[in-house]
Amino acid sequence: MSDMTHFGNDFTRGELLNQQYGFNDMDANSYIERIKTDNTGFLYHFWSVGFRFASRPDYYNRMTLFYAQMHKDGSLDAHKMVDGKLVYDWTKDKRFDVFAKAKGDISKVPPADIKKFNE
Repeated sequence: MSDMTHFGNDFTRGELLNQQYGFNDMDANSYIERIKTDNTGFLYHFWSVGFRFASRPDYYNRMTLFYAQMHKDGSLDAHKMVDGKLVYDWTKDKRFDVFAKAKGDISKVPPADIKKFNE
């Protein structure tokens, strides 16, 4: 994941997926900004960096599980970055490939496929 070394203002696909689906409740940087009480002083910088190193492993573990589940389900490929925004294309989501092949017309989907989809 490119989030590991990312401290900038541009969002990565992982951060945008997290914002969209709320799996990790927040991104690691905004959490630090929200909970800190002292925004000035000599130790502020060191506390902020230290907290990032202490809290990021949990963030990465959760996002790794989220990515792995999306990959297994076939929905990760349906999410693309376009001009810095997350775009979802349901026709590329493997969970809905039966309906995408029928171009959204449910009458073209065989009943056996609909039953399998609903299981």
